[in-house]
Amino acid sequence: MRYFDLLKEAEGDDNDRNLARLNFITDYLKRNPQTMNQLHKQLKQRERDEKVAAGDPDAEDIKAKLNPKVTAPEKDQAPLIKNFIEAMVQAEGDDDDMIEFVNNYGKVSYIDTKAVRTEGERMSFDSWLSGKGKVSDSFIRSLFLRLFSKDAYGGPGETAMALLSPTITRPEGNKGDLIIDGVKVEVKGEDSKGGGRLKDENTSISTPNVDPIYRQVIEKNPEIEDQLPPYARISTNSSGREITTAKGPKFQLLNVAKRIDAVDKQLADDFMKEMLAGSFTKVADKYNDLFANWRNMNFQQINYAAAKMSYLNYKTELDAKGFDHILLLNRQKSTSLYFNTNKFDDVRELFRLGSVDFGDKINAAAAQISL
Repeated sequence: MRYFDLLKEAEGDDNDRNLARLNFITDYLKRNPQTMNQLHKQLKQRERDEKVAAGDPDAEDIKAKLNPKVTAPEKDQAPLIKNFIEAMVQAEGDDDDMIEFVNNYGKVSYIDTKAVRTEGERMSFDSWLSGKGKVSDSFIRSLFLRLFSKDAYGGPGETAMALLSPTITRPEGNKGDLIIDGVKVEVKGEDSKGGGRLKDENTSISTPNVDPIYRQVIEKNPEIEDQLPPYARISTNSSGREITTAKGPKFQLLNVAKRIDAVDKQLADDFMKEMLAGSFTKVADKYNDLFANWRNMNFQQINYAAAKMSYLNYKTELDAKGFDHILLLNRQKSTSLYFNTNKFDDVRELFRLGSVDFGDKINAAAAQISL
């Protein structure tokens, strides 16, 4: 909240009303010292801006102090200095926190990058995020959370990480991902409900073509036609529960395959392979390893294998960019997880993978990963 707006509302009113409002505000600030700190910080920044605009040679120019030429090697703030300052003003802590932070920007890391890169272990934000020197913990933590949301330069958490440590940078020409201590890291942040999707671009996932298989099944048994849903209405989940959405029912992959299996076993095998290998074409060669025994798998096992195939498909894209680590960040839980992309099975129990929804128009069959 911009508390100086409360004062502006009083302009133009009679003196008694002005006095009553100011007394109310004064009393409120006495009872809420943190609010008073923020109000003071906002007013001080407004005063600084006014002095800079007026050409005062003694004015403290925050924008100038955040110029990448001054803060080198830190330069990630360059395109969003205005928003960065606004976040500082709105963050907890007083004006001294803000000024000390700005004066040392680029020289101090408020993120313990070694702790962040603890392999295969859930970490609390507090274990690697803190104030330094005269900059308080509360200011840094609050600033980090205010910078956490997705923006034009990356997904949730990426800007917050990049701006609070000079040893965390963005790859040149890349709006996503980070380089932490020289290690290329794919970041999947979770701002509210749900995490990031396992895909790098719109063409990451292909569209399976089951129509030729369906035609052969129907030729063998015309009565089954109504039991063969379009691929876009097929999904997986651990429970095996088939749900109904606004667009109609969703059908379990395993159930559809078993219906076909009752008609023709080879066509059932063809169907399963087309749905998985036809969606995750970059790792089509992994299908046999994961689904060779699909008839003896339950819903949970099918869901796990499908999600893993989604992961492996995504991993090929990370490999192509030279990224071999993933960092998961959860804002609400203030929790992180860093792991090597080759260690999927070792860390699988430390995060959640959503179901594979073949008909998701935005994310296709890409599974959702979250903490």
